[in-house]
Amino acid sequence: MHVVVYHNPKCSKSMQTLRLLESYGIAPEIIEYLHTPPSEDELGRILAALAMEPRDLMRRTEPEYQRLRLDDPDLLRAALIRALHMHPRLIGTTHCDRRHPGRHRPTTGKRTGNTGITR
Repeated sequence: MHVVVYHNPKCSKSMQTLRLLESYGIAPEIIEYLHTPPSEDELGRILAALAMEPRDLMRRTEPEYQRLRLDDPDLLRAALIRALHMHPRLIGTTHCDRRHPGRHRPTTGKRTGNTGITR
């Protein structure tokens, strides 16, 4: 199993996620999303796998959220995903993406705590 963690080293939940994975003997691929944000296509895939809408993933307290008026109910999903890509600080909460090599497959299972890790 291949696990990808979109990681923020300054986030305590993200650090807890890495420790939890290590405790299970999992060595994830780590992507520091503030430096290497996921593409719009990848964000769409992640949101679909997590059964989430773009606003569910957003940090609503970030200045960009207010400045870009992302609470506007008329904004299209694509515009919200673009905002997440262009302003990765908006990406909130820690999520793991479990992949099977050679194909994309939604993560399934029960969430454990606030980490977004599924088993």
